[in-house]
Amino acid sequence: MSEKLSKVDLIGASVMLLVFHAVLALLNGAHTGLLLDTDAYMWLNRVLFLHQDGSWFNSVYPRINPPLGHEQHWTRPFDLLLYSGGWVASLFTDFKTGLHIWAVMLGPLLSVATLLALLWALRPLFIQQQSEALGILFTAQAALLATFLAGRSDHQILLTFLTVLHIGLITRLLLQRFQPSAALAAGVVAAIALWVSIESVLIVSISFTALVIAWCRDNREYGRKLHYYALSLLVTLFFALLLEEGIRGFTATMYDQISVFYLVAAALNLLLWLSVNKVAQRYPLRSVTRLALLAFSAAVAAALLQWLFPGFLQGPLQSVDSLYRAVRLEHISELQPVISIDAMQKQGWWPSMSRFIFWLGIALPALPMLFSRIVASNWPERSFWLFMGLGSTLFLVLAISQIRWANYAIIFLLPSYAWLVAWLVTHWGKRLSSRKLPLMRLTVYTVSILWVFFPSLLADSPQNTNKTADRAADLKMLSEYLNSVPSIAETPKTILANTDFGPELLYRTPHAVLSIPNHRYQPGFTATYEIFNAADIGTAHQLLTESNVDLILIRPSKGERSYYISPTRTDRFYDTLLADPPPPWIRPLGLPEPLAEHYRLLEIIEQDE
Repeated sequence: MSEKLSKVDLIGASVMLLVFHAVLALLNGAHTGLLLDTDAYMWLNRVLFLHQDGSWFNSVYPRINPPLGHEQHWTRPFDLLLYSGGWVASLFTDFKTGLHIWAVMLGPLLSVATLLALLWALRPLFIQQQSEALGILFTAQAALLATFLAGRSDHQILLTFLTVLHIGLITRLLLQRFQPSAALAAGVVAAIALWVSIESVLIVSISFTALVIAWCRDNREYGRKLHYYALSLLVTLFFALLLEEGIRGFTATMYDQISVFYLVAAALNLLLWLSVNKVAQRYPLRSVTRLALLAFSAAVAAALLQWLFPGFLQGPLQSVDSLYRAVRLEHISELQPVISIDAMQKQGWWPSMSRFIFWLGIALPALPMLFSRIVASNWPERSFWLFMGLGSTLFLVLAISQIRWANYAIIFLLPSYAWLVAWLVTHWGKRLSSRKLPLMRLTVYTVSILWVFFPSLLADSPQNTNKTADRAADLKMLSEYLNSVPSIAETPKTILANTDFGPELLYRTPHAVLSIPNHRYQPGFTATYEIFNAADIGTAHQLLTESNVDLILIRPSKGERSYYISPTRTDRFYDTLLADPPPPWIRPLGLPEPLAEHYRLLEIIEQDE
C-alpha cells in the first residue's frame, strides 16, 4: 500500500473543500463581494493606507479618532500577504478592486493550502488509508470552514496554516533522526507565527514541551534538535522585529505583539537550554533528574524575565481598557464559551450540548483513540501522540471557554479522529466482499462527517449567516449614499457611530470615525461611549465639539442600545437622538428606503454654543 495519497486524491479533496466554501459563500453573501467581519475590512484599510502612504513603519492609521489616529497591535506579515495578491490582481484592474477580490478568495485558497500542509505534516506516520480519512474529514469541520470562509480575510487564516506547517516540522523532529534543516525550519516557522500573532506562543510552548519529553529519554539526539530549534527561533525573531519596527523595535516593550520582550525571552530560552543540555550530557542524569533540572532553570528564567519586564505575567491583554472590556470585549461572539453552566441554565442542556458537538464534537471519539495511541505506541511514535495530546487538551479547554480557539483544537484532534475512522474502514473492510466495500466506505465517511451537525439541526440552532449578510449589505448601501450626497462627500467628515461600523465606513468612504473594534486603548471609543451615554444634552454637545464630530450615525436596535445606555434609564443622549425633533444644533438627514428603516443619520450644524 502506498504511504502517500495520489495526485487524484489530493485534487479531489481540494475540489471538495472549495465546493463547500463556494456553497457557504452563496449563503453568506461573500459571492457579492461582502466581507464577513469588521477585522476583514480593517485589514484592507491597513493595506490601502500602506499602498498610498508607502511608509512600512508607520502603523498609526490617521482616520481613526483624528488628528491623533490609532495604532493597532496587528503586524505586517498578513498585510504583506494581502498586498502581494492585490498587486498581482492590479495588473488586470485597479489596486483596490484587485485587493478586494484577493481578500474574498484568500480564505478558501489558504484552506486548501492548509489541507495539503496537514497531509504533508503527518506523512511520516500516516499511510494511505489514514491520510485519505484525514483529507476527507478536514473538509467538513465547522470550526475550520468558519475560519477560512470566503470574505473573512483575517490573520487567523494565516496563523492556522503556519500552525499546521509547524506541526509537520515538529513531527519530523520527534519521529526522525536529527536533520539540521528540519530543526532550523521549525524555528523559522515558529518565529513567523509569533510575528503574525503572539497567541502562537501557545503552539511554540507545546512544541518545546513535546521535544523536552523526548529529550528526557534521549538527551543527545533531542538535545541537538532543541538547540537548533531554539537558535533558529531567536535569530528569526531578531530579523522579524527589525522588519516590523526597525531600530525602534529594540527599545519598546509590548506584550500584545512582537517586541524586545519576546526577543529576550527567546534568548533566555536558548541560554537555558544550552546550559541544561550541557550538564545533562556531561553527567549521566536520570530522566526525572533532567526534567527537574530543566524545571528549576525555567523558573529562574521566568523570575529573570519578571525582573527585566515587570508585569509580563499579566499576559498580552494587560493593556485592554476596562471600559472596552466591559462594553464590548466580553460580548464579542468569538470570545463566548462553546458551553457554559450559565447557558445551560438559560437555554437548557440540549442546545448547549448541540453547540459543543457542532464545534468540537469530534473530541468525543477522538480523545479515547488518542489516549489508546499514547498507551499502545512505542517510542518515538508515542512522542508524536503525546504532542497531539498536549495540543488537544490545551486548545480544547481554551475553545470551551472561547470559541475562537476551536480551529486549533480541531487541528490537534483530527489525527486521532482520522486514525479511528481509517481503522473502522479497514476493520470492517476485511469482513466484506469487494462489491460491498465502496458502499461501506461511503457510509462510514458520511456518518463520521455529518453526525456532529444533526444535534444543532434538532435544537434549531444553526448559524444565521443571512442576517449577517443583510446587515453588511445595509452598511454598504449606506456608504454609497454618503458618497453620493455632494454636501457630505465633498469634504471628509468625522462620523460618530457604533464601533463595529468603523472599519467598513473607513473602507467604503473617505470619512473618519472615532473608533474601531480593537483592544488597545482608544480615546475615541471612550468619547463615543460618553457621548451616547451622556445624561444631559450640554455634556454631549461639549464632547461632540471636543471630538470634532460632523455626523452621527445610529442604528436603533436592542443590541446597539445595550452598548450605550443603562437598561434602567431612558434619559441618555442616545434616546434624545431618537426623539423628534432632536436638539436645534442637530439636523436629521433624510435617508432613502430601505436605509431609513434601519439607520438614522444626523448632521451637527453648529457647535459654537
